Amino acid sequence: MGHLPADSRVAYGTDLIQARDAGYTDDGALEELGDSQAATGAIPDALTAQFRYAQLLSADRFTAKTGVKPDQIDCSLSNVGSSVLSGSFDVAEVEGSSVADSGNLAATDEVVALTQGNHDPKALLEVRKNEGLAGNDDAKAVLESLRDAKSYSVLIDVGNPKAEKRARAAGLGVAEGKDQDRALVVAWQFADGDAAKAGRSAMVDRINAVVKGTTSISADDLVVDGSMVTATLDSRKAPDLQRILSQSSSLIDAD
Repeated sequence: MGHLPADSRVAYGTDLIQARDAGYTDDGALEELGDSQAATGAIPDALTAQFRYAQLLSADRFTAKTGVKPDQIDCSLSNVGSSVLSGSFDVAEVEGSSVADSGNLAATDEVVALTQGNHDPKALLEVRKNEGLAGNDDAKAVLESLRDAKSYSVLIDVGNPKAEKRARAAGLGVAEGKDQDRALVVAWQFADGDAAKAGRSAMVDRINAVVKGTTSISADDLVVDGSMVTATLDSRKAPDLQRILSQSSSLIDAD
């Protein structure tokens, strides 16, 4: 989170190591990649989404174009226009790639940064002053809650840090289930305990609207712990965070 700008309004990504253990496949044929993404609900890393999915590349052609092998990527986190991938990379291979020549890809031994448009990827390679998005305590708390609940893919909306009634940050995650294959993980951060208790009804309505067709949630499923409201629900199929993201479905009700 520290590599992304502090003013990011959304963050999404995947722990690829954990997702692979859960059945996600990103180094095989495109059909395997697509099938495993649907089965696990894992959000593909930004390089894979932009170049393998969008350009229908094989794993070898993907590596030739980007300088990155799929199994070199451990984790990915993005906002709307920027992405940071952690892992173990060959800087010379990445910087000698055609994507890097376009000015939108840069690397260190441990970080690859991808941007769109005229944004400099090198600005993402180091942790930002004031910790970037990690300096937002509410968004950070949501991410930590989702990860503590074993989410391997996450989608976080960053709200108004001064909100008194609505959530200051809200997130959904996908994890392996206990009684079924997958689980939906929920984390909403409010200003205080009173706001958290009062916000449960709006939470239920919003969550059910964005995950319709996958599972449903009620107020009884929610756990209030101070200013945080959480839940973990087994699901008959993997929640499709990618669809929610592509439809720009906000997790926090507008003012």
